[in-house]
Amino acid sequence: MIRQGVAVHMFDRDLQEVIEKENKEFLEQATERAAEIEEEPGKVALSPLENRLPTVELGDFSDDALETYRQQAKIADAVDSDEFNRRLLRQGLLKEEAGILVPTGFGFLLFGREPRTAMRQAGLLGLIHYPSGQSERREFDEPAVMIPDLVEKWLKDKLPNVFDRGQAHRQERPALPFEMVREAVANALIHRDYSIDGAKCQIVVTEDTIAVQSPGEPPSPITLKQLQDFSAPMLSRNPELHFVFARMGMAEEQGLGLVSIRDRAKELGLPRPRYTRDEPYLVLTLYRSAEGATKALGEDTLKALSKSERKGWQWLAARGKAKSGEYAETMGVEARTSRRHLGHFEELGLVRRTGSGPSQRYEVT
Repeated sequence: MIRQGVAVHMFDRDLQEVIEKENKEFLEQATERAAEIEEEPGKVALSPLENRLPTVELGDFSDDALETYRQQAKIADAVDSDEFNRRLLRQGLLKEEAGILVPTGFGFLLFGREPRTAMRQAGLLGLIHYPSGQSERREFDEPAVMIPDLVEKWLKDKLPNVFDRGQAHRQERPALPFEMVREAVANALIHRDYSIDGAKCQIVVTEDTIAVQSPGEPPSPITLKQLQDFSAPMLSRNPELHFVFARMGMAEEQGLGLVSIRDRAKELGLPRPRYTRDEPYLVLTLYRSAEGATKALGEDTLKALSKSERKGWQWLAARGKAKSGEYAETMGVEARTSRRHLGHFEELGLVRRTGSGPSQRYEVT
């Protein structure tokens, strides 16, 4: 419908959950029927990655990647067994041509021993910018199912002594919110636009932030504002990838991983994660400390904020949105001071005003 110029608006996430709950039995049956349907001759592929890749054979799959999937997804069938391969066939990760099983693009991304030999945009680039001014990079060219764990291990190995503020402090808080990073990396690999072959996913770590960059715009009809509000409906650009990562416990079963990342940040007392666009990337910024959202502001913006405004911005960045009265009560300031602070934030482009009258709120952009 979208390709034919029809405007499509999806239900909000909370209403989608109600619909799914009320139709749970029907949806489960429909999913089972879809999994049993063999590929029809002449079927139109929605993505080129549904087709086989030239010069790639089943033997180019990594045994370690397949075994990782089997174990984490709790699949009883042995790797390379007929039952296991039929499972991959039904999932769209293999195709049968002239009686021979060959990998699809999605299958090679997930399990290929060297995915970048056939797809330049595969994998992920990791960058750490140290406070000393030095940087370190690491190319993750392994099968996609192995990358989130490899990224986590790399960061754990590199970061414990990076920002040394005392042993007691390091014990109190890990160097990074690793579970959030792991899910953000998985989501970037799952939902990116693989038609952009000149860009790959990236993770950039600084003293205050972790930015996970995923090539492409939000999958239509999802908007950037819905992502920023953490209200985006459940939709995946690459459902074949999403299904595998979800079975392995590295992604939400439905949706874009928004809720778990937002809620985990709140539990850790960290500022609300932030979605932005930096062509051609969709960027998810995670903050490493409660002060991270303030310290990550540009130099000019920081200079424009008073000491009390910086304190207020730190609180608002973690909360995401608030009314003027809530800000005044929490910060212990008068109503007119609250309005002045929030108005200044709006002038600087840090928040936007929504609603009017008693329901008026200020939302972090």
